[in-house]
Amino acid sequence: MNHIDLRDCDGIQIQLGDTVDIYGFKGKVCINHGAYGIGFNGIIPWDVFASKIVEETGCDNRPLFCQNDNFISFWELAWNYDCTEDVYNMVKVIKRGEWNGCSEFSWRN
Repeated sequence: MNHIDLRDCDGIQIQLGDTVDIYGFKGKVCINHGAYGIGFNGIIPWDVFASKIVEETGCDNRPLFCQNDNFISFWELAWNYDCTEDVYNMVKVIKRGEWNGCSEFSWRN
């Protein structure tokens, strides 16, 4: 099974291997060190992600990201953007992908 019981802004179920858009940046849904998240080919623009918190939540939450170079976990997104009911309004599935069963750094392939 490659679904992870999370949904994007349109209610589409997010699956491992999917290509997604988050604030204009494309990434691939993957697993990294046991965490489900989104891997990117380049460095994540943390200032952009932090600047969207108030817009998404209506709250002035202080950004608390791990700030990895090229991976953000769904837990980080849920915590910072007050995601409820497993809906991630900042994520949009733009292409269904194939999951090859690899976990570490599979988005780079």
